[in-house]
Amino acid sequence: DHLKIFVNSVNNIHLIIKFSTNQSLTNASFLGIIVSLHNGAAETDLYTKPLDEHQPCNITLFENVNKK
Repeated sequence: DHLKIFVNSVNNIHLIIKFSTNQSLTNASFLGIIVSLHNGAAETDLYTKPLDEHQPCNITLFENVNKK
């Protein structure tokens, strides 16, 4: 199972930060991305919080991060 091997690998990188995944025979989710099988075709969906306004991130917010 490639997804389990991948998650185990990334979980060995850091002692505190751990990732998890949910799997069934028809779908798998990891980091908010859900991949499902419908009629033999893969479909993807992205989890968003109920109050998310789908606003793009303003890149200027990060311009001065490395200058501190």
